[in-house]
Amino acid sequence: MRLVALYKCYMSLPLHREVPLSEIREVSRYLADVFSCNTDSLPTDFLLHSYWTLMPRQFATVGAYSRCLRVRTGALATRTCQRINPYYCGRRFGDQGSIGRLAVCRELLAGADMVNYSVPSVVTQKAKKYIACLRRSRSLVAI
Repeated sequence: MRLVALYKCYMSLPLHREVPLSEIREVSRYLADVFSCNTDSLPTDFLLHSYWTLMPRQFATVGAYSRCLRVRTGALATRTCQRINPYYCGRRFGDQGSIGRLAVCRELLAGADMVNYSVPSVVTQKAKKYIACLRRSRSLVAI
């Protein structure tokens, strides 16, 4: 019920794309996983973000949640994966203005073989290293 009400409110705003209800449900499920500390369902790169090592100290009032994150992702606290070239894909996903470049970067992050694209070899090598690092890091997340 609340999702439908939020959806209707959002759709009444001008100049926005129509968001499919399935996408709204998926985002809702994702946020439920975040706030219920369901780390097994969350992507590794999400858990590697520095926010999760800083947040428990800044929000002491959410003690149980902080403890859960520390216990389940503590081994990731000092781990980082080298990012794909920020000049090619942007410092944050979507920073590059080109829709074509965004699609190529999404494919790189998904581990696609980029032989049919004119992607610099240094970028594809960094993408492969990043994906390998995420896979190694995943084993450090407690269930």
